[in-house]
Amino acid sequence: MKTNRIPMKNHQHSIRPGLVFILSCAAALAAQAGIDGRPAPADPDAIRVVTANIHQLLGGNSGASVTEDDWEHRKDICRDVLAAQKADIFCFQECRQVQLDHFLQVMPGFACYSLKAGTQPPHPGNAIMYSAERFERLAADGFWLSETPRVPRSISWGSDGVRFANWVQLKDKKTGRAFVVWSLHLDQLSQLARVNQVGVVLESAAVQEADVPQLLLGDFNAGPGNEVYGLVMGAGWTDTYVAGGGAGAPNPGRTAHAFTVPAAAGGNKLDFIFSRGKFSTIRTEIIKDFRTVDGADRYPSDHYFVSADMVFDTSGGAIPEPESYTPVSYHEFGAPAGIALDAAGDVYVADEGLQVIKKVSGLGAGAVRTAVFAGIPGGPGLLDSADGARALFNQPRSLALQDGIWYVADSGNKALRVIDADTTAVSLYAGTPYGGGAPADGDLASARFGRPAAVAVAADGAIYIADAAAHAIRRIDAGGTVDTLAGAPGVSGTAGGAGRDARFNEPAGIALDEAGRTLYVADAGNHAIRRIALGPDPVQVDTIAGRVGVTGWADGAGDGALFSSPCGVAMGSGTLFVADTGNHIIRAITLATGAVARIAGTPGREPPLGMAVVRDGAGDAALFSYPSGVAVDAAGNLYVADTGNGTIRYINFAEGGAVSTPLALSGSGGPSGPDPDPGPGPSPNPPGGGGGGGVLSPVALLALALLAACRRRTFSRGG
Repeated sequence: MKTNRIPMKNHQHSIRPGLVFILSCAAALAAQAGIDGRPAPADPDAIRVVTANIHQLLGGNSGASVTEDDWEHRKDICRDVLAAQKADIFCFQECRQVQLDHFLQVMPGFACYSLKAGTQPPHPGNAIMYSAERFERLAADGFWLSETPRVPRSISWGSDGVRFANWVQLKDKKTGRAFVVWSLHLDQLSQLARVNQVGVVLESAAVQEADVPQLLLGDFNAGPGNEVYGLVMGAGWTDTYVAGGGAGAPNPGRTAHAFTVPAAAGGNKLDFIFSRGKFSTIRTEIIKDFRTVDGADRYPSDHYFVSADMVFDTSGGAIPEPESYTPVSYHEFGAPAGIALDAAGDVYVADEGLQVIKKVSGLGAGAVRTAVFAGIPGGPGLLDSADGARALFNQPRSLALQDGIWYVADSGNKALRVIDADTTAVSLYAGTPYGGGAPADGDLASARFGRPAAVAVAADGAIYIADAAAHAIRRIDAGGTVDTLAGAPGVSGTAGGAGRDARFNEPAGIALDEAGRTLYVADAGNHAIRRIALGPDPVQVDTIAGRVGVTGWADGAGDGALFSSPCGVAMGSGTLFVADTGNHIIRAITLATGAVARIAGTPGREPPLGMAVVRDGAGDAALFSYPSGVAVDAAGNLYVADTGNGTIRYINFAEGGAVSTPLALSGSGGPSGPDPDPGPGPSPNPPGGGGGGGVLSPVALLALALLAACRRRTFSRGG
């Protein structure tokens, strides 16, 4: 978005000479009309922030209004009230694009961040407008206040409508200090929704250390006596209206006045500016300015705006920098689950969320490209086609390449599908998707699977399938017969032993050793890595790492190690790599000794909830979110399907195990780079491939919600 940028001195706007007369006249009119210009903050380093619910384009009615309070009649009043504040940051709620465009046009020197206009709801909503002269934007993001925050338009907890939050990380050019600003608007009707919505934001903000300066502005639709207010305060935030000595604090009465001024007695202050970390409040105000038009007092909105002057608190030690993250595109993947490479080094991804197989090429060449290899993005189904672009999948979870054929564990269709690597023709290989009934062995046409989650193909043509819902490992021999190799279909358990006497619990990942004599299984429900010796008849099952049935986190050897729902395994040279999904880390098992070691990620810690950002680096510096697929390239390095973050990560062992993100947004997020792309949001899939939309299927949403439930604090209090 273009902004008019002018020089700035002492954080006051320097005015071009040609504008002096016009602006001085406007200031005179504002003064005559009861809109008083505020003095600059007493401290020249202070940051003045304003939260402003500007009431969409409406007037005093519930629908489009022709009253004197509609937007066309009050837009200049709104502009003048805001300009009079001499603020550095404005956080808007109920903002429409035409309103934001108006502010940016008539208030030069500002830039903004919001969700893209192409998202739903189709407007900037909680836009954050900030002085581009004073601040450098380091990062920015937005997400939906629901159980699935990365899913556009998602609604949860009986919310009356779509609600979302935005944040920006800014660097103050005057002081050199960085801080985070949040803007939100909680639900109007549902208390349960408000409690959970603010919980999503508090959880995300808590990723930053307690002393990192942060501001949380918005319309909370809840007063100081409400549980929502208590949750914010209990999470270590400060009400700046109280800290700044506001009249009648903490509850001076209603700030939502419905254009009826004076407002009815009583009521609650709904609009707040909270601070956390190394910030102090030196001034606060509820802004009640208006203009008298034809004998009537006209207000800029149906809410009073609220302002606060903030300074960095340098007492008690240094002010920590906010953690930095790398922005990634929401457009490329929905929920990447399985990952594999072809001989050329191109990466193929089974995207469980978008219901497609995607191809990533150009990795390492500086020109990364993604394209849909097979499937129609967005809609689950079962449709074979000679043209892969016209096929339908249902939650594809894993894929493996052998002799020019891609084998796909089409989990939602309870089937094994195949794709011709040259023509992209898609066909059903094994399973009876519409047959129903319990898992059953048999020929390719009559066999039934529970939920095939992973597939591996041996050099002799044998195909091995981790059938999660059947709690079993299935095999298709070279003659086309499906049988149960290990486990008892439909029966979960923890036992090792021979063939069908062994028990699994939702096996999710599978890998063959180089010789094709041993099968390794990520037994997700048992939180362990199992081994199947293929030589004996029946095969023999034992556990090589983890304590079967016990979840946790620990390195060590054998049952001295602990895992949490491992979902992916990949074979390296003498090493088995594991996506330890529930712990958000990548592990390595040295097969000669059985020793388990963490190679990347911090156990139990992931990037901020719902945000289109990741954190790269080596070892503990990198963060993952529910990684579920791993693949080893020809150089012995590792690709990771980072499911929760919706992207692909790369671990380069030649560079100390550094984690990078090939699909990071180029040039964004760094201290000297340009402002990041203001996504996220769904985008149509361009002709001939490219990124697909970010909308997940209901089944995929359920799966991600269940994953999220494993680690989210519960903010619900019932009722």
